[in-house]
Amino acid sequence: MSVISVGMPGSDGHPGAMSVESEVADVVDTAEQLLAAPGPGPEAVLILVPEVAARTSELARAVMHHPGMALLRVPGPPTALALVQHVTSAPAASGLTAPQHLALAQATRGAIRSLAQLASVAKLEDPRPSFGQHLLSLWPGSCFLVDPEAQTVTSAASAPEPFEAHAFVSLDRGKLPEKIPPLPTSGTDLGQLTEVAISSPWGTDRLRERSYLLRSPEEIVASAVEAPTTTCPNCRLECRDTICAFCGAVVHRRTS
Repeated sequence: MSVISVGMPGSDGHPGAMSVESEVADVVDTAEQLLAAPGPGPEAVLILVPEVAARTSELARAVMHHPGMALLRVPGPPTALALVQHVTSAPAASGLTAPQHLALAQATRGAIRSLAQLASVAKLEDPRPSFGQHLLSLWPGSCFLVDPEAQTVTSAASAPEPFEAHAFVSLDRGKLPEKIPPLPTSGTDLGQLTEVAISSPWGTDRLRERSYLLRSPEEIVASAVEAPTTTCPNCRLECRDTICAFCGAVVHRRTS
């Protein structure tokens, strides 16, 4: 199964990972090229979609109407999407069936923790800052630590508590106050995102963002292949969610 991440840079060393701009024509063209490739080719194409580009990719799937085109929304910041791309395109994921690949992408998102340091939270919507934090955003030198998983917004003056991770991806934009301590570095550094075509969910262009993979790809693959499946009543393909990733139909939870 080949992987496309909408609006993200390709993953070096993983030929199955590709990137496209967030346009319907780009998604359709890239998916059609993969599905029509000579030789064995992929049995399906998994499109990883950030929330901001979900509508674009849903239209692309409707235009293609191809049974091998799966669509999975990946909530969270760009670095989290990059980690899902990294794991689903890793050697440990080779040989998985299309439903198993979908389960792997979902399990990977559940094994990610993201942190961000923001110069302003005036336009932050999730998690929602307090009124006082909105006012502090107007004060020069302010900086905030945002933990989406914990749904907290706190001062970035103190370093976050260290924790163990398998790997991490970073994204830096703009300049933060020099006094702000760095975010934790735990596990393998997978590098900086430099070409991101999707908009930031933070509401500011002055930020330091980092997402951490809390388990190894091999561990996540082992758990994903055991996930129960459901047969979609519309396209008859196996899926692992209440919405079929291949056709978008609502699926009743009857496992097999």
